[in-house]
Amino acid sequence: MEYDIIGDVHGCYSLLIKLLKKLSYQEIDGIWQHANRKAIFLGDLINRGENSRAVLHLVKRMHEAGKAEVILGNHELNFIGWHTQRENGSYLRSHNSHNLKQVEKTLSDFEEYSEEVPAFIAWMRALPIYIDHEQFRAIHACWDQSYIDLIENSHFENSLLDDVFLEEAFKPGTLAFKTIERLLKGVEYRLPKGIDFIDNDGKTRYYVRIKWWGKQPKATIEDLSIVQFEDGNHIPNNTEFIERLPEYRDVKPLFLGHYCLRDEKISLLSKNIACLDYCSYRMNRLTAYQFNGRLLTTHQFVQVMEQ
Repeated sequence: MEYDIIGDVHGCYSLLIKLLKKLSYQEIDGIWQHANRKAIFLGDLINRGENSRAVLHLVKRMHEAGKAEVILGNHELNFIGWHTQRENGSYLRSHNSHNLKQVEKTLSDFEEYSEEVPAFIAWMRALPIYIDHEQFRAIHACWDQSYIDLIENSHFENSLLDDVFLEEAFKPGTLAFKTIERLLKGVEYRLPKGIDFIDNDGKTRYYVRIKWWGKQPKATIEDLSIVQFEDGNHIPNNTEFIERLPEYRDVKPLFLGHYCLRDEKISLLSKNIACLDYCSYRMNRLTAYQFNGRLLTTHQFVQVMEQ
């Protein structure tokens, strides 16, 4: 079996159809499929794009028919938390204005189909947090072996099916919270006092995503930050945190989503790590990697764009 690993779709239904066609998938009896290949979706299927509901239906049908595998993204995590209540009636993810802004497009897509939401929540909760195939690995944001070991050595499953684990995943400070934050959101670094930036949702942020795969001698926080700082609002040189970054030295290729890379030229993060999130909803492009069991190469990337 060969695989087509697909980056964050974020509700961009038309781009997904365009990509599947370019990858030679066909819709047969309502299910997109390939005779010799299987799709791997890296999470963040929903939010931001034009039709998250249509994306979910398409991917769920592929998954249930054995034509695709799907892992959990942080946007699915947030969608689950938005709809899941604790015993006291409060929601795992607070219904404040910022959190609403993240999910409101998806909520509007389901406005006339609210009866479908519980089944999708149940499906999302059963998705694996990571995939460890014989030939490759896939996770939404960060393969930190110490946290992978915590899951594999505990009684919790590689999913959010356990009610206790799910609730703990939304409680800051708990081991479950730290595990899910690291694996689905990656490494984030607290900025020095007086340094901040505005994210895509208009929220002021005091933490930056770090290129955890980019560990190098004498690298500064700014060197490894995903965020491009403007107007002279730069991060002071500081390399203390570098020693705490996870390392991925396994020869087995690793595929990531999450990072909304804006590079015009597609490239590998390292010789054995590839990110497939090239900002579908902002840059109008969707990216896949056709994995054939060999070493990673830029020639295997496939990308579609909408003008």
